[in-house]
Formats: sequence, C-alpha cells, structure tokens
Amino acid sequence: MKERGWMINGNSGIPKIISNPVYAGLIRVPADQKTPEKIVKGMHKAIIPEPDYWLAQDKLNGGKVGKVVSGNEEVFLRGVITCAQCGRKLTAGRSKGKSKHYWYYECKDHRTLLSATKLHKQFNQIIDTLNYDDEMVNWIETTVKKVIQAMDEQKGDVLRELEANIKSLELKIEKTEKRYLEAEEMNPETFKKVISGLRKEKAQREVEHRELKKSGGMDMKKLEKLMPTLTRVSPIFESMSLTRKHLFITTVFGKSLSHDGKIYRTPLINPLFSHNRLKLKELSLLEITHIIGSKDLTPPSGVEGNITELLEQLFNILV
Repeated sequence: MKERGWMINGNSGIPKIISNPVYAGLIRVPADQKTPEKIVKGMHKAIIPEPDYWLAQDKLNGGKVGKVVSGNEEVFLRGVITCAQCGRKLTAGRSKGKSKHYWYYECKDHRTLLSATKLHKQFNQIIDTLNYDDEMVNWIETTVKKVIQAMDEQKGDVLRELEANIKSLELKIEKTEKRYLEAEEMNPETFKKVISGLRKEKAQREVEHRELKKSGGMDMKKLEKLMPTLTRVSPIFESMSLTRKHLFITTVFGKSLSHDGKIYRTPLINPLFSHNRLKLKELSLLEITHIIGSKDLTPPSGVEGNITELLEQLFNILV
C-alpha cells in the first residue's frame, strides 16, 4: 500500500481518511479560548460531495454527534440558521432565569438575541407542513415511475449501443493484427499507431459501459421505500441525529435560512416541499423569496428539473 501512497499506519488509518474534511472541500479550524473547533468551507475544490462527507461522519460516530458538529440537540439550528441582517451563521448560548437556563441564538455582529424556544416551536410547525397527504404521494409516485421507466429504457439503449461499438472495435483489432501478421501490408510504426488507437477507443467504450451499468440513482425499490416517509416527515426529523437534521435543513431550505425575530425567511425551498408555501406565509412561519424552477411539483403543473435527483437526495437522508 505504501507504494501507492498510503502512508498512514495502524488500524485507525481508514477512519482518519474518512473523517478528513479536506476531501469535501472543507477545512478544520482549531478551537481557541472563545470558540470551539469547527469545520468551514475551504478555497480548494472538493473531490467528494459535502453531504456524503457528513453522512459518513454520522455513520462513523454511530449516529452520535461528534465535537466537530458544533452543537447539541437543545440548539439544533446552530450551524444552519443565519442572521437576517448580515447572513452570518448564528451562535447559541443560554442565560439563567429564576428557575432554569434558557437557550437563545445570537448574531455576534448585531448582538441580536432570538429565543430558542420560540424558534424551535415555529420550526417544528414548518416541518409539520412538509408532510405529504395521500394525493401528493400518489401523484409523485405515478410521475416518478414514468420518469424511471423512461430513464431505464434510455439507459438500455445506450448500453446496447456501447456493446455494439465494443464488438465492432474488437473485430477491427482482430483484422488489423491479422493483416499485419499475415499480409504485412503495414510497417511496424503504422501498425503500432493504428492498433494503439483502436485499443484506446475500445478501453474508453468499456469504461463508459461499466460506469453506466453500475450507475445508481433513484429506482423503483428506492422509490417504494421513500414514499411512505414523505407522509411522516416530522416524526422522522425528530428522531434524526444532529448531522442528519442539518443535512435535511440545508437540502430543503438551502444554506441561507434566517429568522428576523418574527418569521423565518429563505431565498429558496426544495421544490419537492413547495406545496404549502402559501400556507406557511399565511401562518407567519416562513416566507420564501424564490422557488427552484418556475413551476411547482404539484399537479397539474409540470416537473421542473430532475425530480429523480431531488428524490435521491431525500432518500439518502430520510431512509
């Protein structure tokens, strides 16, 4: 392994690699006297998706929250909620009352204090509105099944075309070798150039075939497991680890979710959960300034974007 660049000794080698945030485009900021250790966005390019990194940490910690997550369940919005004025992530603290301590969220720049009790109550009400009813589930399931079937058919066509190309290249390689060995119609230099080109092209087609064949994504089995979870988003969210809660919040509300003291605001919401946006605004719970795509995913409007990709993201968090 050392010949291939593996320089970490001991049984902890693999966990060290998996827990390294650098591969996800992140960097670890050491703790100081005022702030705990935290992980922030780096300037370098990620080689794995950030959600995959956090899900891996969740698995690595056995579903428990590690110190790098910077938070606890009592202030689960810390790290994902921002200041409505400057966009900076809010910190959390607690003050002592007459009989107990009270948690709050705070912007260090604007000294804005927001009651954690109030924010959590409103947020839980928002999560309750995300639950699908049976009509929504049936519509999504019917729509996505058609999309998956069409994608499977297209994938099959491409695989068959690649298989035909590979077979054709194999015949060309065989004929070229035969001509060179028997008829000697090519000089060695020309033969080497031609045969190398054919073998390279064949290898490329084989890689494409292999990658396409093993490619994942949303399929019928995943869809069957996911759909029931959409009717009970709130209890599933409640039982999530802190890492998964943060992933769910950023997947649904983006990374600019804020609270101005009265109402939550976000520039966008995942279109899979945009069906009750007017109700959220009427209840003074959440105001959305922009929806991904110009149309909803609710009937009878058309589907914007790749609905299977959106469902795949949810599958990795909810199931």
